[in-house]
Amino acid sequence: MVLLTFGVTATASQLFDKKTRITINQPMEIPGTPAIVLAPGTYVLKLLNSSSIRSIVQFFNADETRLYSTVIGIPDYRLQTPEKTEISFYETEPGRAHPIRAWFYPGDNYGVEFVYSKARALEVAKATSQHVMSAANPTTSTPTEQPTAAQVSQLQNETVVATTPQGTDVSLAEAHPPGATQPKVETSQSVTPSSPSSTPIATVASNTPQKTLPKTASSMPLLPLAGIMLLGAAFSLGILLN
Repeated sequence: MVLLTFGVTATASQLFDKKTRITINQPMEIPGTPAIVLAPGTYVLKLLNSSSIRSIVQFFNADETRLYSTVIGIPDYRLQTPEKTEISFYETEPGRAHPIRAWFYPGDNYGVEFVYSKARALEVAKATSQHVMSAANPTTSTPTEQPTAAQVSQLQNETVVATTPQGTDVSLAEAHPPGATQPKVETSQSVTPSSPSSTPIATVASNTPQKTLPKTASSMPLLPLAGIMLLGAAFSLGILLN
């Protein structure tokens, strides 16, 4: 699994929809029927304004004028509260786009684990030897259009299971039993996938500019210079008085 972490400054509205802007330098796969592959570029992820416990996430272009997909996700819990936004990816077949796996917002133990179609979930499960969340209809039938109330209701009531590498479906409770130990994942400012590329899959820019300039050097080296200047001034003053 590939994990990306990054810092982000949130506004009040972003705390509501958890809006996150990412820039990817490799193709990224998001759930769809068929699967949707986003080309390198900048994209926006945010929660749909919904009161459902089940997460509904939308993927937009950089200026949010184009919707790529509206997808469902299930709660993904972490014992350790993330200090920075984290997005993880499945490491699948070489040469294919990395499918997005989960998304955690800073300060929130509950993230979103994305749900794929049955066929794609089986492919990813076999390639990664992991359980992959799946549903018959994990996205709306018109992914590039804002969903209707009926479509949102359908997503909220969609049956989600975990597809195993063997091709069987198990319940979410079996895939994530209570008290199960989470696999340890190394985190950093950027994580490089196991691919020929040597750069991270994605990066993020802060939503607010830096208000203060960083201190680039200490003032200690200036003290000797100040002392020399004072001695020089005192010497000159003594000459004038004499």
